[in-house]
This record gives sequence, structure tokens and C-alpha cells, in this order.
Amino acid sequence: MRRSSRTGLNSRNSAAPEPTRQFRKLIIAAGLLPLGGVTAFAQEPLPLRSITLSTSGIALYTHHGKAGTDGKLRFPVAASQIDDFLKSVLIADPEGRPQSLTLPGRAPLSALFANLRFDPDDFQSSASLLRALTGTEITVSGPQKLHGTLLTVTAQAADGALPQQHRVSLLSDGGIRQFILEEAENITFPPEIEAEIATAAAGIAASRAQEQRQVEFTLARPGNQAITLSYLADAPIWKAAYRLVIPGDTDRASKANLQGWAVFENNSPFAWQGVEITLTSGNPVTFRQNLYDSYYVDRPELPVQTYRAVVPRADQGEMDDAAVRTMPAPRAQKMFDSRMTLPMAAAEGSAALPGMPLPQTENREDIGQIHFSFAQKLDALPGHSVSAPIIEQHVPIAASWLYQADTDPHHPLFSLRIENSSERALPPGILTLYSATDCDSPVCAPDFAGDAAFPGLAPGVERFLTFALDRDTRIDRETSSDKRLQKATISDGILRLSHRLQQTTRYIVRAPETTGRTVIIEHPKRGGWQLAGKAESETPTHYRLALPVAAGKTDSLAVTLERVTLEQISLL
Repeated sequence: MRRSSRTGLNSRNSAAPEPTRQFRKLIIAAGLLPLGGVTAFAQEPLPLRSITLSTSGIALYTHHGKAGTDGKLRFPVAASQIDDFLKSVLIADPEGRPQSLTLPGRAPLSALFANLRFDPDDFQSSASLLRALTGTEITVSGPQKLHGTLLTVTAQAADGALPQQHRVSLLSDGGIRQFILEEAENITFPPEIEAEIATAAAGIAASRAQEQRQVEFTLARPGNQAITLSYLADAPIWKAAYRLVIPGDTDRASKANLQGWAVFENNSPFAWQGVEITLTSGNPVTFRQNLYDSYYVDRPELPVQTYRAVVPRADQGEMDDAAVRTMPAPRAQKMFDSRMTLPMAAAEGSAALPGMPLPQTENREDIGQIHFSFAQKLDALPGHSVSAPIIEQHVPIAASWLYQADTDPHHPLFSLRIENSSERALPPGILTLYSATDCDSPVCAPDFAGDAAFPGLAPGVERFLTFALDRDTRIDRETSSDKRLQKATISDGILRLSHRLQQTTRYIVRAPETTGRTVIIEHPKRGGWQLAGKAESETPTHYRLALPVAAGKTDSLAVTLERVTLEQISLL
């Protein structure tokens, strides 16, 4: 299957020409163009009422309004969104379902001008259009009134201050007559030529909106009825940004004010005016398909069967009886070779449509479905960004110091253990931490404490958020290993030994002189080894153990991993 290659207007021109003033004068005089120009999209689009933005990169747009009294609904669609529009458009008409929709093709002008006697380049000026219509009968009014068959259009060089002019030759009953094109007041054509010019002019005017296509719905019943139109389109994903404000002493605070804001963009061609916005998360399967392109099936070619030309053997004369008796008998000749076949190309199956391979999709929900609806309706111009609050509540927190040796070997990270105490999941994003300060001013600016990656939280789930490196706390490590025989047995001439292997890491923590620390130590797991003791909690890769240290003191925590090995020695 092959894809249509008609992607431009034609080989000579890739954009619709803009008519010159002289050309517009010619067309207006012929009654083919209204004085205000051709309006491509006369009907106002349906007002946009609601949008559902998703983290999967698509948006659901819903418009609601009234259709035209002629039973038509005209709706502009961005050319880049046509494929998604064709696959997903839904229209709700209380008077009945729509009968069809139509829109210009991918290259509407190339198809339009294929059946006309001129091309888009000929509409650059009235002179070029007349050249394309050589041999056509025209009627001229102005200083000269002429009627005849158009022969030539010749440009005359500009003479000083005089602009360039064009001399037009006509073949009339009195012979060849000439006139100056720029002096003519009106030029008319036969009705069939006027119809072609009108068709071409309307097509050029409509094609100027190259970033849009006008989709026209034919409704089941004419009338000014209410219509709801919904469709999917590409859209930037919405993002979440959080602010966490801790009141008073950060080390002792148990609650903090969490504010969550959504950030999204209006990348549609419509201005948002009182639009209902809904934000959702999820990872549904979504595809692209080039429904707007033309595809053709490659068919095998069947050769035309022909007969071999007949060439009679020339008569060489008759032989006498003696010569006939000495000649051997000829072999019988086949009149038709049954093995002869007509060649035919065999189709080996239809080819796949061009495009990228189907993507492998992952449909996974870690924190549950997220759904936010704004109580207020929003406004935004095309290309503008919007940020609006999605959550504000007090959440439980606990200050801690998280030690990750692979992040820094000697200092822990200042962290907050935060719990999602709400009834809804919170999406991942970036979080900025502020610490409120006490002051006498009615407006106190908080202190900035750092940024953190907010992992996304299901209801009731806790996570550590790390903000800064604590250089006031020092941590050192000492490692040791031990191997002890646990058991030895002999049977059947084989000595079996059981050893217990231990690897111990001692974490030595020195707290600052002024405040104590409760350090959460992350100790890495090892395959085949077990923790000797009990951890506070675990992650897929680490054990977490807590070590409280008083202000100005030094304390240590030993973490031991162990495993049992078996060894066999033959004694015979």
C-alpha cells in the first residue's frame, strides 16, 4: 500500500497566492469576489465549555452551542489535530445524529486545480490569469469596447515614471485588436470560465488558513438546535507543584500546611472564557493513526495477451516426383504448446501502512486514580499558562535526618517524614519547603529551606522528603567480618561443614552541640544475606534503622548481615 504524495499545491507553488490590487479589480468586476473578500469561516465556532486534561498527553474538549439554521455545523480544526479529531469526535444532537462530515483534503488546491485550466500561479496577477486563458473569448469595457478571442498578453517595459503595462491582443471580426490591460475597466468571460475562476478564487481564499481545516457536519434535521461537540487532541501534560510551610521550630513541628498547585497550558486555538477544567491522571493506551492521509493499494499488473504475428512461408516452387521420394518425412509440428503460460505478477499480501511500530504500553497505577475539578471557571488566552490550587490542608510531619552513604559518606540529609492524611491521592511533582518565622510585623516572610522531589502519595502513605545536607552532624563507618563454624558432620566418607558469615558495619554518629539528632540510617541489602536483628522499616534496596543521639554526644549503631554456607570435603 502506498501513501499519497500530494502534500503541496503543485510543483511550482507551495502557498496560496495573495491577489494583487489589479487582480482583485478584475475579479470584482467579473462579479466573482465580494468587496470584503472571501471569508473562509463565516460561522462562529461553538463556544468551548469544558476541558479534561490528562497526564497521558491528551485532552478532551467539549463545545456546546447552536448549529446553523441550514442544518450545517462548521467547525475549525487545527491541521495538526485532524487525525485525532477524525478518530474521536462525538456530536450530541437532540434532534438526531449527524449524517456526515466533510473537510478539505490534505492538499485541497492541488486536487482542485487538477481539473481547471489554470493553476495557483496564474492567480498572481490579472496578466498571468489572462495568459492562462489564451484562446478564450472575452469582452472588454473602458476606453475601448472590444470583444474577441484572447491571443497574447505582452509586458511593456516601464518608461521613466510610468509603471509597467501589459498590451493584450484580441482576434475579432475586424482583425487583431489591442488594448492596455491597466486601462481596462471591466473584463468579462463566458459563464463556464467565470465558474472556474470563482471556484479557484474560493479555494485559494479558504487555503490561506493553512493551519486550520474547516470541518462541516450535516445534521439530520435543519434548525437552530443545541449541539454538544466533544473530541480528543494533543495537549501538554499538567504538572503539580507543592508548597510546605512549617510553623515555628522545624525540629519539633508535628503539622505543616501543604498547598498543591496545578500548572497547565492553553495550547488550543480557542480562548478559554469561563471554561470548566478537570485534571486526571492515568496511563491509558493511546495511538496515532494517519486517517487524514490518502493511501492506495498496489495492485499486480496483468499483461495484455497478444497473438504472434503470422508470417506465411514463401512459396519456393514444386518438386518433381523423384525429389519427393528422396526427402525424409517431416516430424509432426505442434499447433499449440500446452506448457505456454501467460506471465502474471502475483500479489504477496497487502503491505502495512507506513509509520512507526506499535509502542509497548504500560498501564500502571502506583498511587491510585487522581481527579481534580476546579470550583471556579477559568479564563486563558491561547498560548498562555495557568496555575491554580488543587489542595490545601495540614498534614502530619516529623523531622528526621536520613543517612545515605551513597549520597554523602559523612553527613545526613535533613528530611521530613510526611503523611498524606487526605482522602485523595496526591500526584508527583516538586515541593518547596518554607519555615515560618516569628516577627512583630503583621506580614512575616518565611525562610526558604530547600526543594524536594515529591514522589506522589496514596491516601495514608508516608514518605521521606529530603531537603538539605546537615553538615553539623558527623557520621563515620567501621566495617568488620567474621566466619564461625556452626556445625560439622561426617557420613558416607564426606565431611560437611556449616559456617556462619557475618559482615558488620558500625555507624558512629556525633550530634551538634546545641541540638540532638534522630538519624535514620539506610543500610544496603545484599543478595543471600539476612539482617541480624530488626529494622525500623525497609525499602526495596535498603534497611532503615533509627539511632537517637543527644546534643553534643556521640553514639553508635552496629548493623550486621549474615549468611550460612555449606562446605563438603571427601575423606576417601
